[in-house]
Amino acid sequence: MIGPGASYVETMLGIFLAGGTAVPLSPLHPPAELGHIIATAAPERLWASADHAFRLRGLPSPAPPLWITASTATGPAATSATQPATPQDSDPALMLFTSGTTGKPKGVTMSHGALASTLTALEQAWGWRRDDRLLHVLPLHHTHGVVVALFGALWAGAATRFAPFDGPRIWELFAGSTVFMAVPTIYAKLMEAFRAVAAEEQAAWRTSARAMRLATSGSAAL
Repeated sequence: MIGPGASYVETMLGIFLAGGTAVPLSPLHPPAELGHIIATAAPERLWASADHAFRLRGLPSPAPPLWITASTATGPAATSATQPATPQDSDPALMLFTSGTTGKPKGVTMSHGALASTLTALEQAWGWRRDDRLLHVLPLHHTHGVVVALFGALWAGAATRFAPFDGPRIWELFAGSTVFMAVPTIYAKLMEAFRAVAAEEQAAWRTSARAMRLATSGSAAL
């Protein structure tokens, strides 16, 4: 459970290089749901950023050891002399949990081979380029935010800028971005924000959006 930023990417790639399987957790989930996910995944340890660690400390015991990461890696994991692992295609990379609409959330494992195949297809479909700049507003505990958006940019060598969703702020940040991926609700809120401002600001936001090369909508019908 690590907030959006470099530490999230560093921790995820560190798990892969250690030969492990990453299980992203959501800070929006209540303790009971977090407890269910952790009990199902049975992790060897929990990683959290300092601002989210309190969400994991109160979980029912027994719980695996909790490691807290700062903005840069510190502690035993950073100083280990262990050689990085070389994951095979069949090795598990991610365990993502379903939304739980028809029952308790279920863990779905994605192998390194499946991940690479997915990202190769997405790179071709979206025409990812190294000079792309992704504006990332999606949660980092499901496939849309983790695989399609973040890993898609990393796979292509593109840059990612994380931003909490705020309609007016996102319109402004379009000026420095070329790719935006969201769900229909986000687009609806963006248009609500657009209609709520004066014509002069609308014109400025239109100018910002002209830098966008690709905008996608996923997870539901637009």
